[in-house]
Parts: sequence; C-alpha cells; structure tokens
Amino acid sequence: MTKKRADRQVNFGDVSIPRELDYPRPVKVGALRGVHGVSSDAVIVVDAQTLLVPNFSYDGEAPGTSH
Repeated sequence: MTKKRADRQVNFGDVSIPRELDYPRPVKVGALRGVHGVSSDAVIVVDAQTLLVPNFSYDGEAPGTSH
C-alpha cells in the first residue's frame, strides 16, 4: 500500500502475489503488515484487477498526515 503526496511517495506495507496464481478463482495470499499500524487479514486476489483487503487498519500517524 502506498500513500502518495505531492512531494513524495511512501510505502507503508506490501503483499506478495505468486506468479503461478490460478485465476479466475479467488485466492488468499499474505496479510498486510507494515509501519504505522498497517495490518489486515489475508488479502484475497479476486481477479487480475481486484484485491480484497479485509479488516484493513492504519493508525494515521505517518509523518505529514493531518487529523
């Protein structure tokens, strides 16, 4: 997951999607875990253009964020 700002781009977490993934059925891959409280349950690859990220969480405390 990347948050874009006008002056920079920051990566808060990522998940690997296997090259040999068997489309078109949905497949669960790893959960998101990252800085600033980024987390989720296992990400579901629904199809080549759709990711479902259940129970996504982010604490909103990254530098440059406003409340």
